[in-house]
Amino acid sequence: MVLNTTMSARETNLIDRRKSGLLGYDFALLGLRAKEARVEVIRRAARETAEKIQDRFPNKFEQDGLIGELATSTYRLLDPRKRSEQMERVQLSVFSEADLELQKLSSRSLLAPETNLVVAELAD
Repeated sequence: MVLNTTMSARETNLIDRRKSGLLGYDFALLGLRAKEARVEVIRRAARETAEKIQDRFPNKFEQDGLIGELATSTYRLLDPRKRSEQMERVQLSVFSEADLELQKLSSRSLLAPETNLVVAELAD
C-alpha cells in the first residue's frame, strides 16, 4: 500500500499499531470500537467497509490492496486467539446457524456437477 505523505498523526499512529501486531488498527479500519467481539457486528462492518472501498477507490490496484488489508484485519478480529479477554474469546468461539450454513456452502464444489464429469473424463 502506498502511503500518503500528508497523513495525519492519527493515521500514522494506526500504521505503527498495525506493524506492532496490536488490534487497534484492525478495529479502526473496520470502524469498530475496541474490544468488539460480536461476530455479526464484525462481519457487517467488514462488508460495509468493503463497499466503501469499492465506491471510493476506482483504481483496481488500490482496491485490491485495501481489500486485502480489510480481509486480514477481519480475520485477526475474528480470531479468538488474538484476544486477551476471556469473554471476548468465548463470544468469538460460539457458532450460529448462519455460521454452520456458511461452512456447508464453503465445502461444496465451486464447479457445476456437469463440469466435474467432464474433468473426470478428461483425466481418464
